[in-house]
Amino acid sequence: DRNKPYDHHDLSHSWEYIASSDGPPVGLTAAGRALKAEHISDSDAYRVHKPSNDPELICDPIGYPRIVSRGTRPFEVFQLPNLTIFHFEWHETWQKIWMDGRLLPKAPIDPAWIGYSVGKWVGNELVVDTNGVDERAWSQGPATGHSYDATFQSHWRRIDHNTLQFN
Repeated sequence: DRNKPYDHHDLSHSWEYIASSDGPPVGLTAAGRALKAEHISDSDAYRVHKPSNDPELICDPIGYPRIVSRGTRPFEVFQLPNLTIFHFEWHETWQKIWMDGRLLPKAPIDPAWIGYSVGKWVGNELVVDTNGVDERAWSQGPATGHSYDATFQSHWRRIDHNTLQFN
């Protein structure tokens, strides 16, 4: 019921669909375009009869930030005093978002499929910065690569009792 009371800062819930914003698409740098040219998604590989390097097809984790835009399975959010955890049912993926004021490491030691994330509230929006994502993980959309040095920022906003927006 959209009329139920809710706290904008309480994202704890099981969510089935993410309402994305209608903002402009993010452009790729020249290096990003070159990486994208190296990645062939499963659907593109079938169409052009080439092998695919989609991590999901070789049983690697789907990775961040692609897991967020997957939308094929529910996910849940758990909020603790200094940590927010996103649990994506697809490939049983867990993202820890540190909420204790720490900064992203300048050079994470080990890349991870989901990276290293810190978050903070800016008004009614949870802003999450992530780095240290393994280069084998794809960004949002099919066949979009990134380098190990990439930093991602996501914005989460609870619009009403039943709607969570991702930007």
